[in-house]
Amino acid sequence: MVNKQTQKRDWSQEGSLPYDRIPAFKAAYDCYKECQFRFRKITADSRSIAREVKEKLMRVMVCIAHARLNINVLESLQEATDLSIEIQITIRVLVETHAISVKDFSHISQYSENLVRQMVGWSNSETKKYNDQQTPTLFN
Repeated sequence: MVNKQTQKRDWSQEGSLPYDRIPAFKAAYDCYKECQFRFRKITADSRSIAREVKEKLMRVMVCIAHARLNINVLESLQEATDLSIEIQITIRVLVETHAISVKDFSHISQYSENLVRQMVGWSNSETKKYNDQQTPTLFN
């Protein structure tokens, strides 16, 4: 039997996602679920900001799906990266205004930091791939 207090929460076990093998999508989904869990006790005046964070996370997942389907890959990844950074800043504002606790902030920030790293890494690799394809070679 597994001790539930020491077990790390794995949100991907809750349901079958078509994109659960894409690290950036998994990071966005995990961050969304953590925000959903941590924002349940948020103050009334900050609920609209929390709702906005969750909407931006949904938009990030849509951008990731577009990039995965090769629909404006670089633009989709750039938008997702920008939204991820906005999410981090907004979560920081929520803790500074005492809308969420420092403990909740630390849990959410782990997931949001992972999301930003995944998005920046994927965006950099795609940019390099597209730049390498478009550079002319001397032997062609």
